[in-house]
Amino acid sequence: MNKKLIALLSGALLLTGCASSAPAKTETPKQETKQEETAQTETKKEESKQEKTQDISQSVFDDILTSLKNDGYRIDKEYSDDDYPGARIYEAEKGDTDYEFIQFKLDADASSAMERIIDEAQFEEDETVDLNESRSQLTLVDKEDGDVTIYALDSNTIVKGSSHSLGSEAMKQQMIDWGFIYGENVTEQDLEKNN
Repeated sequence: MNKKLIALLSGALLLTGCASSAPAKTETPKQETKQEETAQTETKKEESKQEKTQDISQSVFDDILTSLKNDGYRIDKEYSDDDYPGARIYEAEKGDTDYEFIQFKLDADASSAMERIIDEAQFEEDETVDLNESRSQLTLVDKEDGDVTIYALDSNTIVKGSSHSLGSEAMKQQMIDWGFIYGENVTEQDLEKNN
């Protein structure tokens, strides 16, 4: 009995010795895998968050179009224009007031298009040009007949509103209500706080 016990203990000691003399396994592959999984999870969360934001903005946009249609505006379904590659454009028209909603997939594309509009406006000799500090709102007023055109950038959408001078204040107020432009009493600091 003692011989069997001694043989078992000797075998156990030999195995322990072998295990301790073997090079230690590095846990790097497991750690890398875990880091990759964490990174993928974070990426998925970010993508989901962006999709939710786009869904919400699309929902708000759809509500705007529905509201305009209920107010008697004629709505042109989605169309494209060579001036705005890759954008979806919707138009709403009633009387002397006309809105164009130019939606891009990316905010950067909308910003780039807005910069192009601003650059082109600088060469307008028949219109007075007013640009806000953040370059997100451009107002053009025709020097001859007073017609007003406002471009307003918000995220991935540019809204262009055009109206005869008499309807320009109502048009501007509508764009303020939608949140595309802000009232005169709102400062840049207020906007930064809200963002």
